[in-house]
Amino acid sequence: MIYRGSDIVAEFQRRRALTWQKSKRWVLFTAFAFPIAILVVVGASIAKVDRDLLVLIGIAFMLPAGVGIVAINMLLSRYYLCPACERIPYTGGNAGGVLIDPETCPHCRVALK
Repeated sequence: MIYRGSDIVAEFQRRRALTWQKSKRWVLFTAFAFPIAILVVVGASIAKVDRDLLVLIGIAFMLPAGVGIVAINMLLSRYYLCPACERIPYTGGNAGGVLIDPETCPHCRVALK
């Protein structure tokens, strides 16, 4: 579908809301999974747990956090797209990331707000 002018802004804001709606559970899950994983691994290492068991514990607790990150990235690539160029609005470079509420698309320069 081809969007024009204010339709682009409305469609991007709709997509933005839909992305947050679908990903908020994964964001919260991941936000809690990483600290819990770190605390469990550190606690197990302080308790002098066998090294092999410590590796297993680390994998068991880090795996869900990794799954959360993959799920969030999949949702972004499916829903959080510029209606004009169908690309995720993100900053470039090594320190880049997804723009949460951009004024314009960094790829095609169309207004998104």
